[in-house]
Amino acid sequence: MNTCRYSGRDFEITEIEGIRQLIADNPGMNRQTLSREVCRMFKWHKQNGELKDMSCRVALIRMEKDGLIQLPPSQCTTANSQRRPKHTNATDPQFPITDSAGKLVDISIKLVAHKKQSALWNEYIDRYHYLGFKMLPGAQLRYMVFANSQVVALLGFGASAWMTAPRDKYIGWTHAEREKNLHLVINNCLCLGETKGRGKLEKSHNQVVPVKTVWVYPLIKNFRTALTSLKEGL
Repeated sequence: MNTCRYSGRDFEITEIEGIRQLIADNPGMNRQTLSREVCRMFKWHKQNGELKDMSCRVALIRMEKDGLIQLPPSQCTTANSQRRPKHTNATDPQFPITDSAGKLVDISIKLVAHKKQSALWNEYIDRYHYLGFKMLPGAQLRYMVFANSQVVALLGFGASAWMTAPRDKYIGWTHAEREKNLHLVINNCLCLGETKGRGKLEKSHNQVVPVKTVWVYPLIKNFRTALTSLKEGL
């Protein structure tokens, strides 16, 4: 075996050896800093040029589980990572809005970019969403929607699933096309089918989680042409 695949990237054995050496040379480095350094070492970037930090962190954890590397101790306990947001006055119910959507003025959408905004977004979700707050997986973007400075909606987008058979069949993807263009898929609304109820790490081919209906919503008419192209720049 000359390569190992993690988070959609093939790692050469020499690259894994390089990660081991980086860890050995920097015993005081925490996991977050380590993942960023690995991204820089291998020039692993998102489409927007930022480091692919979250994907790298997942890759490193899986490498450790496979016995390929030894990571520094985690600085986050399981209890802390699953702690529910504390409810404060900042998310108390606001004045009810009775106007139709078309009559709302001064509407703005703001990206959640700072720690304070992130905590507020998490608190709103935990307080008002029927499922409560759960961390979004992988790379993500979160937004707050305002009307007259009042929060009226929250939006959150996580990384697309690497493989989803109904979606991939509908688009007409080959493996190479999906690998190149997966970042162009964001979210959903045409019903395509259902999952098989298997967790991503489940090996026995048995249903272990609830079956989910899969939906997609094309944002442009020629979406298949764009998503199946292997040309650069599309």
